[in-house]
Amino acid sequence: MRLEEAADLAARYGDVIAVYDGVRLVQHPSPHRVPRALDQDLAATFVSHRYSQVVARQVPHLYRLVDETKVPDPITLRLPAGLRAAHFLLHARDPRGAWLSPLRPTVLNEYRSYAAIQLEWNLAHVVMECVLRAGAVAYVGRVAHQFDGRLQRLLPGGAVQVFLPATQFCYLSFTSWWVPR
Repeated sequence: MRLEEAADLAARYGDVIAVYDGVRLVQHPSPHRVPRALDQDLAATFVSHRYSQVVARQVPHLYRLVDETKVPDPITLRLPAGLRAAHFLLHARDPRGAWLSPLRPTVLNEYRSYAAIQLEWNLAHVVMECVLRAGAVAYVGRVAHQFDGRLQRLLPGGAVQVFLPATQFCYLSFTSWWVPR
């Protein structure tokens, strides 16, 4: 993915603060905001490690697969009580934040492929639908491919993904949930 494509994609979801290649800042079009790169392991989840940091406009539909067997441990999260509650709702096991996507999961196997979600990471018992209110600072890009050893196949990725830092969970509103097929 070219850097211009990363910025253009992110502009659909909000005002671009910065564009990154891995942890390296390559564009900083917004002098009013301080950019902050993702950690290298999070940056690697984006195609070519390229992604943008945005101040979001309202995003009416974001989805997250929830694995009911993997409940976050409140002791290891070490977060304030309010953030801990949001982590439980999202079943986010990473204290840094959670992954969401505007791609609606209609057929689970197809979604798993485009979102490159390995079976061992998430069994996807439930789909949560959320609204992201304007003002949240998030990271937007396309999902990098993954190889799922359990399924013995390549998950090509390519879907748009949003990484929402834990400090921005207050901008999420849950609208519905369902069991995927």
